[in-house]
Amino acid sequence: MALWDIENVRQEILKLSQTASYRPPNFYRSLTTRIKELLGDLKVLKGDETVVNVDMIYANPERAVAKISESKNTILPLMSIQFDGLRSDNLRRRPMENIVERKFWDVSKQRAVRFMALAPVAVNLTYVVNVWGKYIEEVNQLTEQLALKFRPNLPVDVSESAVYQAFILDFGEATSLTAENREDRVVKRTLRFEVQSYIPSDVFRFTNTGEIASMNYEVYTELVSDGTLIPL
Repeated sequence: MALWDIENVRQEILKLSQTASYRPPNFYRSLTTRIKELLGDLKVLKGDETVVNVDMIYANPERAVAKISESKNTILPLMSIQFDGLRSDNLRRRPMENIVERKFWDVSKQRAVRFMALAPVAVNLTYVVNVWGKYIEEVNQLTEQLALKFRPNLPVDVSESAVYQAFILDFGEATSLTAENREDRVVKRTLRFEVQSYIPSDVFRFTNTGEIASMNYEVYTELVSDGTLIPL
C-alpha cells in the first residue's frame, strides 16, 4: 500500500490530470438545464380568467423571434433563456496548489472512502431571460414571478454537493417589435442574472490498495445524489 503526504498527493493528481483521456465537459449544460427547470414553471392569468403555463426555450433573441415569426400558432407569452458570458471571480478563486478533500461512507462497499480534487475555477456566469408576450400585463405578471424567484438569491442545486447562488443584475425596459407573419406587435422584457459557481475539476479517489485513481465528475456527483456515497 502506498504511503502519501499532501505534496505527493498533489503531484500525483497533477500528473493524472495531464495524462487523463478526454472527457466531454458537461458543466455548462447541467447548470443551464437546472436553471431552466427552476425558472420554467411560471403561469399567467389570461384576460378570460384562465391560467396557462408558459413555456421556456433555450435560444438567443434572434432565434426566439424567428420561432415567433415562423408560425402564427406559436403561443404567447413565451420565455427564452440564453448564456451570456462568464468572468473570473478573483475574490473566490483558490490557488492551484489547494486540494479539496471529502470523505464518504460507501454504502455498496461498506467502508469509508476518500475523494480529492484540484481547486475548482471560480467563475460568475451571466444568463439572460427574455419574456415575450402580446400584452404588457402578461409580461408584467411573468416579470414579477421571475423577480420573486430571487430572495435575494436563487439557489441552483445542480447536485447535492454543488449548490450555487444566482443574483439579479438588472431588468430591461419593456420594448415592442413586429414579428413577421403576426399582425400584433410583440412585447419583450429582459432579466439578467449572475450565477456564482465553480467549474469543477476531475475527482480522484484513493483505492483500497492505497493508489490514486481518477473518476469522472458526473459519475462522482451521481453516486452522491443517489445515496451510494454518504458524507462523513
